[in-house]
Amino acid sequence: MFVSAIAFVPGAPKVQQIVEAFSQAIEGGEWAPGSKLPSVRELTQTLGVSKFTLNEALDRLRGRNLLTSSQGRGYFVAMDTVRPASSTWVDLLPQDLLSVLRRPLAIAHGDQRPGGGHLPEDWLDNEAIRQAMRSVVRAPSLRIAGLGTPAGLVPLRQALQQKLHGEGLSVPMEQIITTPNTVQGLDMLMRLLARPGDSVLLDAPCYFNFHANLALHGVKVVTIQRRPDGFDFNALEQLLAEHRPSLYLTTSVLQNPTGHSFSPSQAFRLLQLTQQYHCHIVEDDLYGDLHPNPPPRLAALAGLEHVTYLSGFSKILSANARVSYVVAAPQLAANLTNMKLMSGGITSELFEQIVYRMLSEGSYAKHQALGSFYEDIIDAIDTLVETYQGAFGLIGDVPEVDADADNTLELLDETAKWTEKNHEKICKGNRAVANLIDSLTGVYLSAIYKLRNLM
Repeated sequence: MFVSAIAFVPGAPKVQQIVEAFSQAIEGGEWAPGSKLPSVRELTQTLGVSKFTLNEALDRLRGRNLLTSSQGRGYFVAMDTVRPASSTWVDLLPQDLLSVLRRPLAIAHGDQRPGGGHLPEDWLDNEAIRQAMRSVVRAPSLRIAGLGTPAGLVPLRQALQQKLHGEGLSVPMEQIITTPNTVQGLDMLMRLLARPGDSVLLDAPCYFNFHANLALHGVKVVTIQRRPDGFDFNALEQLLAEHRPSLYLTTSVLQNPTGHSFSPSQAFRLLQLTQQYHCHIVEDDLYGDLHPNPPPRLAALAGLEHVTYLSGFSKILSANARVSYVVAAPQLAANLTNMKLMSGGITSELFEQIVYRMLSEGSYAKHQALGSFYEDIIDAIDTLVETYQGAFGLIGDVPEVDADADNTLELLDETAKWTEKNHEKICKGNRAVANLIDSLTGVYLSAIYKLRNLM
């Protein structure tokens, strides 16, 4: 039986990588059931790992029932290994539209998830999350065997309080309640704010799971068409007058899937109408931190008696960062804490500590700063290239700066220095090009300033 070498990836435990490689070979049928693995000595030489590392990986594979072992004989591929379904499998899942749309939330690891609303994994700062995880598990403050705090980890809520203050929403920490995820936060809010038979207003289109969750509460869903530029306020007023919805569940910044954000004038008109018809707003703000210059949130404009604010980190940090939070009026916040206790919704303190580390140690702010940089730098470079080519023709080869590509701050700093040093050489006396180079340098310097003060 042939076992090929593994190209180990730095940063991940070799034990884990061996387990994944061997599991794939067994489950994919590359290694036949009953096949005998090479000896431990041969495997350590082939893989270039210690005997301890290999034995740990083999023990884990036995625990998954993928391998068996016999004293003095070695390791064998298990005879009854469960194989993946064949390509001729019959789809027995419900075929209605809602069920099909929900499947992105329940597919195999590594598959594409169209409609799921999550960014691709390689777009996210995985190393920063891993670093925060390592710091948390080593810290004595983590209660490994304990239960989380009902309202949420106090240091995290204090960090969220500071974050919200920077977004124009100043609230006492006691009105910030963490939840395991935004859908569970919404579910608990619906139990507290809606009754069976109530009308609830939704955008059309909207995140598909809103419909599924509201169906559980027996409410009547009313929809208002939302376009990439907003919606018809006359149609909104007609719906409010006719159906008298008690709640309006919406996303004010970067609505999914239209990408629309309420302008200040639109937000003012929306708040005016919903207050007039006594319709409480639940503002879902999962994507707001992706906006380079977000407009004010509805909760910041109207206050928490009229708008309840819901947000989290699953779309920005990681789909596995199962920490969200609700910001609500005092009595609703107290009721939500009681609801968490009654429904077993205590948030994992491990995840709360990880998110807290990223917020308090600057990783999350760095994440946002680089997001703004990418947004601005693309426009700045496109404009510069078009103007330069219009003035001088094609651009020649641009030398690479002498910097560590894995060190973001160093790379940005050296690029800014190179641009300033070669300013006159690049612009060749052309004022328009010179102004654009100044703007480009400003984008770099802004990102450098943020990173130096946030790291």
